[in-house]
Amino acid sequence: MRLRGACFKLFFLRWTCVALLLFCLPWLFLRSLFPIYTPQDAPRADAALIFGAIVRDETISPLHRERLLAAAALYDLKKVEKLVVSNSPKAARIMEQFLITSGIPKDAIERDDNAERTPDTCRTELGKGTTRDILFVSQRFHLPRISLQCWQVGVYGTSVAFPTDARAHSPIAQKAYYRTIRFLRENSLIWAALFVLYPSGQE
Repeated sequence: MRLRGACFKLFFLRWTCVALLLFCLPWLFLRSLFPIYTPQDAPRADAALIFGAIVRDETISPLHRERLLAAAALYDLKKVEKLVVSNSPKAARIMEQFLITSGIPKDAIERDDNAERTPDTCRTELGKGTTRDILFVSQRFHLPRISLQCWQVGVYGTSVAFPTDARAHSPIAQKAYYRTIRFLRENSLIWAALFVLYPSGQE
């Protein structure tokens, strides 16, 4: 009886691992297909698209702040001439103000007020009718999906993420928990994007 129970547990564990690998396969493939750079290593481009996140009580969240700081670093390093803040109207204005407070000139900032979802940012860029070189700015867990969804609407760019070593002070257990949640969420949304079932709402 014990042997049968042990065999069942082994069988269940094996197939759980297989299912998890298949679930994560698209994210892993996209991660290998689209390299991710730090602001220091990023190539030069015409503009950086800063993908928005939910803004509550007019406060930029820590992850949202990382995206804006990475974009500001790109500008300071003269990697781009324009920074595009993309979000809902109110949130985009708050993102713009954050950059101005961080020392970015107002005329170097473009505001996209029509982005409720990730693909909206890409569609707005496509609608400008330009062929400028673009950098996508977000977190590493988010950028594979960004690359896929922008590719789906015909916008191609290079991914840039905030350096992860800047978060070294965070507790290991806390980082592991949030990274697991985000990783599972991103994989779910990538599958949704592949099957054209992408949900509405800000990210």
